[in-house]
Amino acid sequence: MNIKRFLERIGYKGKVSISYECLSQLQETFIGSVPFENIDIINKVALDFSTSAVYEKIVERKRGGVCFENNSLFFWALSEIGFDVRIIEAEMFPKAQFKGHFDHMALIVTMDEVEYLVDVGNGKYFGQPMSILSSAVTVGEGTNYKISKYADDDFVLCFEDNDGWKFRYAFRLASKSLTDFKKVSTFIETSPDSPFTQALLSTVYNGSKRVTLSGNRLVITEKSGIQKEKQVPESEVKETLFTQFGLSL
Repeated sequence: MNIKRFLERIGYKGKVSISYECLSQLQETFIGSVPFENIDIINKVALDFSTSAVYEKIVERKRGGVCFENNSLFFWALSEIGFDVRIIEAEMFPKAQFKGHFDHMALIVTMDEVEYLVDVGNGKYFGQPMSILSSAVTVGEGTNYKISKYADDDFVLCFEDNDGWKFRYAFRLASKSLTDFKKVSTFIETSPDSPFTQALLSTVYNGSKRVTLSGNRLVITEKSGIQKEKQVPESEVKETLFTQFGLSL
């Protein structure tokens, strides 16, 4: 991997080091520059989240991707920089029961014997990387997040809303390979029951606002929580993908 080009793609201008501060900034700038998007799925283009494929798509062609693509690229970049990082499996709620149908990829980074959850592919910014064994709360996009134990040796990422703490996804700490996600990727990109085959989705958060295009509905959510919404005519979708997300198709 050309790390310089990767860092330029995500807009990272700080010093690269094996540190919590650097990891936090890398995660934040990645999420702020690389959209979570399902354009290939909508266009029935098979997903390829091998390292060379995601580098070419996201870095060279300046696209985004779903969790398997964004997190596999980030995994490769962190590995090349020198971080102790591994891929893990997760399962989104409300269906999370770990019965062989994990549907999300995330990362664990270990520093000074502390394991941190890292994720650039969930369409949300959870704040700084979270220590697995700490109950400390992080703040992302105005929402509180924390990690709790969940069923034996599993963990769960929690978020807080007006009704209290709720579960976003459960995860396991065992290391996984990219090929372990091929079956669930095929389901997500082809099944009529998959949320990603229903309508175009592109979303990105730049630190001050989240911009989301869902079908023809463009929603801009300010840091204050105020939302602006408009319908985008079909003839203007490509232009909107470029102007709002930097995606050139």
